Amino acid sequence: MGDIAPARFRTRQFGDYRGYHMTFENNVGGTERTVRIVVSATLMLLAFIGPKTPLGWLGMIPLATGFLSFCPIYHLLGKSSVPATAGAEQAEAAPAEAAE
Repeated sequence: MGDIAPARFRTRQFGDYRGYHMTFENNVGGTERTVRIVVSATLMLLAFIGPKTPLGWLGMIPLATGFLSFCPIYHLLGKSSVPATAGAEQAEAAPAEAAE
């Protein structure tokens, strides 16, 4: 017959959610990334060396945010530790100069 399936058998494509798109912008800067990774390694060592408590596994959270350069809490608060680029500053200054 045809290769078109009835509507009840069709599957949704990824991203077909009526305009909802979550983007992962980098909001963790370079120095903070390094600190997060070092702190996470220290916390994770607690699971193997020292008191050997499961609390050491909390180090996986800063490890993930350090490697991904994205912190969901920063995203919710609208914060960013990434320095602004020179190109963005020049783009903002150009319209201000044109208005004068």
